[in-house]
Amino acid sequence: MIKTLLTTSLFAALGLAQVGCNQQAAQQAQAQNDLAKAVTLIETAERGFIPEDQKAGEGADDALAHRNQELGKALTDLDAAIASGSPQQQAAAGQLKAMVLLSDARFQTREALAAYAELAPQAVALMRYLINVDRGDAGVAALQVDESAMLQQLAAESQRQSARQQQLTQRADELKRQLAALQAEVQQHKTEAQQASAVAADLRSKAFTAEGDARFDLADQAADSTLAADKASAAADKVTSRIDKLDVQLRLVDAELKGVDLVITRLEERSRETRERESQRVTARSSAEADQTKAAEELVSYFNQMTEAYAQRVDQPLLAAGERAAEAVATLRQAVNAAPRASRAAVEQDLLAAFTTQAHVLTEHALAAQNFGQTISVVIASGDRLLPAVASQFKQTADDLTQKQGQIIDQARQVITDGVDLANRLGDEAALTQKAFLEAYEQRLNGSDLRR
Repeated sequence: MIKTLLTTSLFAALGLAQVGCNQQAAQQAQAQNDLAKAVTLIETAERGFIPEDQKAGEGADDALAHRNQELGKALTDLDAAIASGSPQQQAAAGQLKAMVLLSDARFQTREALAAYAELAPQAVALMRYLINVDRGDAGVAALQVDESAMLQQLAAESQRQSARQQQLTQRADELKRQLAALQAEVQQHKTEAQQASAVAADLRSKAFTAEGDARFDLADQAADSTLAADKASAAADKVTSRIDKLDVQLRLVDAELKGVDLVITRLEERSRETRERESQRVTARSSAEADQTKAAEELVSYFNQMTEAYAQRVDQPLLAAGERAAEAVATLRQAVNAAPRASRAAVEQDLLAAFTTQAHVLTEHALAAQNFGQTISVVIASGDRLLPAVASQFKQTADDLTQKQGQIIDQARQVITDGVDLANRLGDEAALTQKAFLEAYEQRLNGSDLRR
């Protein structure tokens, strides 16, 4: 799909006539040159070659990062073409610029979601610190009250965690089954695309040597095969997107499953320790208070580390991705106005796809914020009881997250509305497909607002 856009945009640029005064002709020639340089940079990035002196040895992740970095180099030339080119050149450059921006937005979103999956075990570790604080509080009270009720609570919690462990195991197995099926589907689409591309290449070769009507018939057949290849590639891309989402879900489930195992172990240890306290009742109150203070300090420190990691590795990249997507939408709005009437519909299709990508970025950001907010809410709920000195700090963190997430949701809903309006106006099958994606994002946002 990207190669098709590159080829179309390059042909559009190269096919422009030089009109008007010499200065205007010179500007258009320079814009054409800028477009050609940008296309060369994009094609180089798409080939995915990493020079030896730039390799970091991390495999596919490095290749994606390198591709994204190389694509960004084309923006300067594209901006120059937009600034000085003819309307048709401006539209072509705008489409390419939006493609680069949206690619960067998707890359940063993927990186942020992967980072969030890596941070998931920290949520479980936070619970461990909270349990330690709770244990310190209980240690102080152990000198005065009977702990049989605590033992019952721990037993009930262990039972609940065991049930959750079973649910997560079943969920992981189901996700693996779905992933296997989708991967097989992707391979099938890729095979179909390769076969159709081969047929198209053969037909073009035959058309080159054919004469008369036969040449045009073969060219038409080659175009049909190319279209079939593009559709198969698009289908593979669509399924791959589903695989990426399921893979993130599986990683989150696996991380949570490991965390549940850790919590169960800690609960068992806590039960044993509590029974020892019940039988001995010899823990000194001063020692218990010191332990409680240390655990509280560790909890506060870890809470701050976790919120900082979320801000740096998840929130800020997703904000940047959202800005990139918004810039792509703004660029394509300008491209629509600049495009000739004959090609305006194609640019509007790109604009609709950009709305969908922007909605995707904002929705994933809102859902990540929701999950993180629910994680820290456990500490917030216990703050007044266990850590009154820092309860206001925890609450402020939660309030800031809630406010920011609300703004993201409001922005997402506006983007979805704009996209649906455009899809309804275009009205073709491709537009209705994008509309379905937008409506699906709307459904995912329902119930995610931390303000409610």
